[in-house]
Amino acid sequence: MDAIIIDDEATARESLKGLLAIFCPEVRVTYMLDSYKAGLDVLQTTTPDIVFLDVSLGKETGFDLLDVLVNKSTAVIFVTASEQHSLRAFDYAATDYLLKPVSGLRLQKAVEKVTRKGAGWIRSEIEDLKNAIAVEKETVSGFISAPERGLKLSTQKICYIFRH
Repeated sequence: MDAIIIDDEATARESLKGLLAIFCPEVRVTYMLDSYKAGLDVLQTTTPDIVFLDVSLGKETGFDLLDVLVNKSTAVIFVTASEQHSLRAFDYAATDYLLKPVSGLRLQKAVEKVTRKGAGWIRSEIEDLKNAIAVEKETVSGFISAPERGLKLSTQKICYIFRH
């Protein structure tokens, strides 16, 4: 399984690569990148199985990078020092969110998620759910009881209901 590490701290990149070698030998780190620009350049031409991504990348963020790479089927595992962005990370269909310093066992579990489901599985599941919710919103209907019969109406077409 090919992986890219994108983190602006050299020691964090080296530490993560070392942990992967010990706890996840099936993962081969193909690139270790230090900036948004470097990540963008590489991810526009390659599709790794996993991207280990820091939230803070100097002036830009990992989210900025993901905004540009909308259609990638790569699994994203955030590795960051701040827990404050965890909910936002899952809006981007992140496979996992690891806090620094990363424990080897926690890293192993995150990689197992990708292995178990396949890269991109979680992202496609979330997109399917979003699509299903959008369709549901469009087709929600209600029933109104009338003296002779019931009436089925799309809730999108009801502006207001009043009663005599």
